Amino acid sequence: MNRNYKVCVLLLLLAAGLTFCSPKTDHSDEQTGWLSIDGADLRGHQVLDAETGKEVGFISNVSSTIEVPAGIYTVTAGSAAWKDVEVKPGETTVLKPGRLEVKNASFRGHTVLDPETGKEQGQISSAAPSITLIPGHYKVTFGSISWETEVKAGETTLLNAGLVTVEGASVEGHTIRTAEGREVGYVSNTASSFPLPPGDYTIEIGGKQLGFTLAEGETKIINVE
Repeated sequence: MNRNYKVCVLLLLLAAGLTFCSPKTDHSDEQTGWLSIDGADLRGHQVLDAETGKEVGFISNVSSTIEVPAGIYTVTAGSAAWKDVEVKPGETTVLKPGRLEVKNASFRGHTVLDPETGKEQGQISSAAPSITLIPGHYKVTFGSISWETEVKAGETTLLNAGLVTVEGASVEGHTIRTAEGREVGYVSNTASSFPLPPGDYTIEIGGKQLGFTLAEGETKIINVE
């Protein structure tokens, strides 16, 4: 079989069906999209199939964008969740949470609550003084009282708590109350400081109630004689 004959056969095959040797085009990528969280939390966010509840992915500050099949999802943020999040084929859906930070946060911790339902949305402490949240209104506990605030998309809300410190605190402790007499918490020789929202308070020193006012970010030092 000479060279010219081989060339003719090849040309006839190509003319008869150009797609005979062509690889199949993969269009599967057109059925996926991307889901991203702008400012994802270190703790991470589960991505759940909205219909089945099955986890299909996980987003964190290390990997803030993932590829998922086009569809409807639920994305967690603390104990709350974005619902009915749609990812369209070939598109990126970006969620923008807010951050809530407590200055002078206590090692005892501060519970973040939904103000309407009272349901816990997360925890803040001296070890983890900020949390990523779905934009909205929240209550943050300081002992038995709370501080109401709003968290906006893409922004950090700072609760600039004041701090009362008792130097020479006793082992029995010193009770802190609101000006109306509601018990808030206590300090002692093992935990001599307590963060508080701005306001008027009293603290029990030597069997007497000592009144004090605390401004945002202020540190009040009380000496026990």
